[in-house]
Amino acid sequence: MPRYITGHNIACMTRQGAQELAKLMRSSPEAGFLRFLVSLTDGQLIAEFDAASREALEEWMKEAGIHREWIFRIDIEATRESIRDL
Repeated sequence: MPRYITGHNIACMTRQGAQELAKLMRSSPEAGFLRFLVSLTDGQLIAEFDAASREALEEWMKEAGIHREWIFRIDIEATRESIRDL
């Protein structure tokens, strides 16, 4: 299944608000939530999902009321151990 990264401006969001957003993202039947990284200091959040398509992820976010700044599909993943096509 394709993997996507989304970027979100979360200015003024509290730690509790970020935790609630994580619960909402985890609840999606259309998008397989993998993880997110949050900087409360800089007001930024990056989330990673598996989804059937970009359109399916975008539609779910719209229905859930989750605003995003950007979204892109991941084609290659590199870690300390390996490099692989997704």
